[in-house]
Amino acid sequence: MLARSATIFKWTLYTLAGLVWAVVQAAFLQRVTVWGVIPFLYPLIAALPAIFEGPAAGTVYALACGVFCDLLLPSPIPCFYTLILPLVG
Repeated sequence: MLARSATIFKWTLYTLAGLVWAVVQAAFLQRVTVWGVIPFLYPLIAALPAIFEGPAAGTVYALACGVFCDLLLPSPIPCFYTLILPLVG
């Protein structure tokens, strides 16, 4: 088991990496189309910590990402990302 400071540092890096990818998504990838489709990286942001940390920690992180996406992105269904991203993670 990692020391407490190492755990805090690791999850801070996950959060910062998620914020960087969210900025890349919002600033650059909204203008790029691949075969007429805009790339959508938010499920990738939710899935990567689940790959490295396991299902329980990944689900909690994906739930936080889903709330973040629901607050910032328009969606046709209320709480759509909060429900979908933990399933992805």
